[in-house]
Amino acid sequence: MKFEVPLRAVPAEAAFQLPDDLVPIAEKLLAYARGASNRLTHEEERHLMGRYIHTSAHWVPTAGLLLNKPANQRLAYNQRPQEGYPE
Repeated sequence: MKFEVPLRAVPAEAAFQLPDDLVPIAEKLLAYARGASNRLTHEEERHLMGRYIHTSAHWVPTAGLLLNKPANQRLAYNQRPQEGYPE
């Protein structure tokens, strides 16, 4: 425990076990989180994206026509009564 965070052990039940194809990936990610320099290979990333990571069909593009993009300037509205509206 690097930062002494108390965690309970994961139960050894089948419902909590990683699938066999994820075990080597999980070991690599744990080693990376602990400071190792090894990263996932392109094939491992493709496996995760193709089988386990969901990407929504309602993604937000980062380029092109952005219909709901906020204005590039701050919009300020002064607090005054509407013309013709009774006070």
